[in-house]
Amino acid sequence: MNVQTYNQVCPVIFGLGAAALVGEKAKELGISKALLVTDETLMKSEGYAQVTRSLEAAGIKFVVFTKITPNPKDTEAAAGAEFGKASQVDGVIALGGGSALDAAKAINLLIKNPEPLSQYYFSLDYKPLLPFISLPTTTGTGSEVTIYSVITEESSNAKKVLLIKGALAICDPELTYSLPAGLTATTGLDALAHACESITSKVTTPKSDVLSSWAIQQIFKWLPKAVAEPRNQEAKQAMMLASNFAGMGFSDTCCHIGHAAAHSLGVKFHVAHGLGCAWALPETMKYSAKYVPARAKIVAEAMGIDPAAHSGAELGQAIADRVTGLMKIVKCESIRDKGFSRQDCQSVAGLVLNDACYGFLPHPLTQAEVEDFLGAVYDSYQ
Repeated sequence: MNVQTYNQVCPVIFGLGAAALVGEKAKELGISKALLVTDETLMKSEGYAQVTRSLEAAGIKFVVFTKITPNPKDTEAAAGAEFGKASQVDGVIALGGGSALDAAKAINLLIKNPEPLSQYYFSLDYKPLLPFISLPTTTGTGSEVTIYSVITEESSNAKKVLLIKGALAICDPELTYSLPAGLTATTGLDALAHACESITSKVTTPKSDVLSSWAIQQIFKWLPKAVAEPRNQEAKQAMMLASNFAGMGFSDTCCHIGHAAAHSLGVKFHVAHGLGCAWALPETMKYSAKYVPARAKIVAEAMGIDPAAHSGAELGQAIADRVTGLMKIVKCESIRDKGFSRQDCQSVAGLVLNDACYGFLPHPLTQAEVEDFLGAVYDSYQ
């Protein structure tokens, strides 16, 4: 039997100014007091002011939780849940990038379910959650439309995955206008990695192929302009939609070796997730062209590369060259720029083998092969 599963995690409201609808939509979902999960920097933004004005206008009370870090931790989720329970909230709203959205998902789970969080990794065996609305402020993670919440488990210093659906995503490109150029670049490259790895994953679906291919086209077209012109409406809308579609795509299929490497660099060296994904992507596509060439051809076509003009390893190199070219255009820092050595990269091989995404590699690798892969990641972009 050859069957495939594809889903839509939650409804999406998309468009300029859509954030102003959050109060109305929260009320429709039965929320009367919300836990607003965000970060302290965003609390100073116009986006935060717009969201809170909308909640107040709808008569919805809220309390704010900001004690989360990049690569959010299970202990932070537990603290947020305790705060939410003590505040007697009946809904959760997340405003921020992937860290805020992933943390909010985990917080929501623990508000309604007992600790420890570890019993829920890759499981849907938990009590129903509170209504959850996400408002992304970056164009990269796609967390607003994925079933995943990636959390760092402090006891093991490893990334773990929860399976959690939201009730509603509100995607307003205006919320990304204040995002610094460097973060616009790396989160956009994260979305590119989602799309490329989704197409070449061990698990694929026709829906994911369509969404991911379109996302790749849009990212190559619009990411440079979104980085250079932070208030360019057309570029920001295109990038938010590309991130959203890439998120829908990999929610069905998962990512693989590139994300396993990024997660591992994140937990050991606190590398920002999008940056780690960008570093790993060129070698990820060389690996994919070697082991799943037919799938790599789909990626190549989306990037405007003629697969017929390349054979074998040449196709992987051509895709990698296109990726590194885009990375240079948007001024993505290299691993060496950030002060890491080749040996530092290779030192996370054991973590890669134990990462949740490793199970979605289209072809398994030995630890020695993973070490070679990580060394090549360091070499490929200087």
